[in-house]
Amino acid sequence: MVGWSRLAEEVDDIGRREQAAYVLTSSYGLTSLLTIYSPRSIPVVQFNERMRWISFRQPRAELFLRSGLYVSEANKDLADDLKLRFAEVSLVGSVVRQRGSKVIKEYVVYRLARPVSPVLDAANAGPLHFAGVTAPSVFSANCVQASSAWAAYIAEGPAPM
Repeated sequence: MVGWSRLAEEVDDIGRREQAAYVLTSSYGLTSLLTIYSPRSIPVVQFNERMRWISFRQPRAELFLRSGLYVSEANKDLADDLKLRFAEVSLVGSVVRQRGSKVIKEYVVYRLARPVSPVLDAANAGPLHFAGVTAPSVFSANCVQASSAWAAYIAEGPAPM
């Protein structure tokens, strides 16, 4: 796996500089490899295609109230999608994965802050269809609850402690 350790170190350096509490990605492979090669235990979370991660412990919504990073292959950048989820999405750099002096792939890095809607896509946003039977999805109900909670938080601010 050529170049991943160095790439993860560079992303980690940017994360420390930006005081990032997490790294969002939009790619299963990038999520997995940054998780494996990251020099510290910062959470790396794929914001889309959540069904891939349904068997894993899910990040708490409070994590995303802090600032974070979005890392993506430059040619698969979904930062515009994140502009619907965060008040602040700003390009802070780019990094490359390389072998020696040969560039394998270029990545873009954005700083994310102040969520305005749920950060993660629902794992299963629709009803379940199996053997000709349609049943409401537990995940759909959870998604509706989460969306309602976010709307209340945005409108009213955090509940008093």
